[in-house]
Amino acid sequence: MAFASAASSKRGFSRPIYTANLDIRTAYAQEIVERSFADTSKAIFAVSVIMRATGVKADVDAVEAQVNEKLQVCKDELEKNHERVRLIIEQSKIEIAELDYTAPLAITLKIDSPRLSRYLGIIKKLDELCQTIDSAWMIELISDEQRANWLHEARRSVRSASGVIFSLYTRSEKLARKKKISLESITNSGEQLTNVISIADHVLAGEGSLTGAALAEPALTEVKPEVAAAAPAASEKKKTAKSGA
Repeated sequence: MAFASAASSKRGFSRPIYTANLDIRTAYAQEIVERSFADTSKAIFAVSVIMRATGVKADVDAVEAQVNEKLQVCKDELEKNHERVRLIIEQSKIEIAELDYTAPLAITLKIDSPRLSRYLGIIKKLDELCQTIDSAWMIELISDEQRANWLHEARRSVRSASGVIFSLYTRSEKLARKKKISLESITNSGEQLTNVISIADHVLAGEGSLTGAALAEPALTEVKPEVAAAAPAASEKKKTAKSGA
């Protein structure tokens, strides 16, 4: 029995995961995966698991509701704007083959919570939206400037969601640290305390931090079909104004 206890103490906290294999094609979606996914994954795990184990139920419920709402809002925005850009292409009656990309990213990710799975779904939707914007640009339905703005706004929507999750993560981090210190003074802590402290050590001890200020940006603005038609006219007005001056 002593041997079993010693072996068990050397293992990390065992939590459920599944593996997701992705092919991310567009540069903006790749940037989110490479720069934000790992930190956002830690933040979501802290909110979903650590805060639930160490916080007050009413506070935890409120935080989880905010995370769920932000993820849903981001998903809805991406879907709505994807549909609008898709309609611009459909109404043009122009046929276009599926685009290829010069440097697609094949990556394997470990998913350890339902909310992280939802966040991964948002990244996929971002990639799909960016591809549709590129298609509209390739057949000259939108200008270079519109393409750049719409791609930037799509990425900003996902970064905004990451920023909200980060702010909630910092709260759960403080609660976990405070709870760990207070619970360590209890001699008969039991298995639950061991698990809570193990999770807190795994997530919080020297494994990097999020850059919340950089992530907290405004949400995605609406992409409207009529903008595509209005852009050339606006350009002409600018040219006329300059020549008049």
